[in-house]
Amino acid sequence: MTSEAPTSPLAIVAEDEPLVRMVVASFLEDAGYEVVETSSAEEALQVLAREDGADLLVSDVEMGGVSGFTLSQIARERDPDIAIVLVSGRQAPSENELPPGARFLQKPFTPDQLLSEVGAATAAC
Repeated sequence: MTSEAPTSPLAIVAEDEPLVRMVVASFLEDAGYEVVETSSAEEALQVLAREDGADLLVSDVEMGGVSGFTLSQIARERDPDIAIVLVSGRQAPSENELPPGARFLQKPFTPDQLLSEVGAATAAC
């Protein structure tokens, strides 16, 4: 009789700044997530299309091309159970830009602040 090992929750990090992406991925890996890093919303959408049930999306708001707001709306339409945290150092969301239950975090942030928002977004799903 064989049993499958439990899998880690899957997080997609969409961030166009490589250093920020690497740091966020490291925070999430330390918290037990398997992380797929993407440098654009378009790339994140490709990952969402091929992965079966990502648990978390952490995305910058301002990236070239598709915005993090649009990415979060599409991700939520595809998977109503995905937890979403959007981050930005410049642009805070206006009314109706975040999907229900999604969280917003202003840059710069600490690992504890990120993980707190991830926990709140996960609980809302």
